[in-house]
Amino acid sequence: MNLPNRITISRILLIPVFITLFYFLENPNKKIILAILFAIMALSDFLDGYLARKNKKVTKSGALLDPIADKLITIAVIILYVGNGIPHWMALILISRDIIVSGVRALALEYRKIIGVSILGKIKTTIEMISLILIILEINLGTILLGAAALLSVVSGTDYVIKGLREIKKEF
Repeated sequence: MNLPNRITISRILLIPVFITLFYFLENPNKKIILAILFAIMALSDFLDGYLARKNKKVTKSGALLDPIADKLITIAVIILYVGNGIPHWMALILISRDIIVSGVRALALEYRKIIGVSILGKIKTTIEMISLILIILEINLGTILLGAAALLSVVSGTDYVIKGLREIKKEF
């Protein structure tokens, strides 16, 4: 197991830590601690990809695990903050898009096709991560930015579905 994949797995293992702190941490700096922890998880997403490409350590397992880790950390935080900075409709859009894209990727994989990450998807993820940090810190701009991420979710999700179906269609 290479370093980028270890970083990805570490990010997944930090999710229960975040959830536990969310529910049980009694500290006046709780939101700062949670924001820092989430920022570490978000930045590790960029770090593992950078290291994998730089050191030519890109693996199929890493390419599959990385987007799953992204979805797990964002979905966990979205669920925790629904009604507390995240409107229900935004949560529904963001989580639905992630499930649909994961389904299309899994279906494409059945045909030995890998649907790569698009620039729109990367932009959406970046805005989503920044907005979630702001929401954790209870900064209202976070909800506005998350609305932009929700809009990009619809656009990039549609793009993934179209690309995935095109790739699958080639098999027939």
